[in-house]
Amino acid sequence: MERRFESILARPFWIVLLVALVVGLPVIALGEIAGSDARGRLADAEAQTASLSTTRAADALSDRIRTLKAQVAVYTQPAI
Repeated sequence: MERRFESILARPFWIVLLVALVVGLPVIALGEIAGSDARGRLADAEAQTASLSTTRAADALSDRIRTLKAQVAVYTQPAI
């Protein structure tokens, strides 16, 4: 076991590869997790924005319909 460890340490390529795996894999995994979380938050924010936009458009349309109804009611009342 010790001899195998010494042979790995004797070659710089294996040391670099080992360090890259020990450091690189967790960094890549954490980056993917953070990216997935960010995509989820972005999708939630887009859905909320779409919902707010729809609500505002509906409110504006309802207000316009109310105004038109009031105008029609004024013009269709019998003259006194």
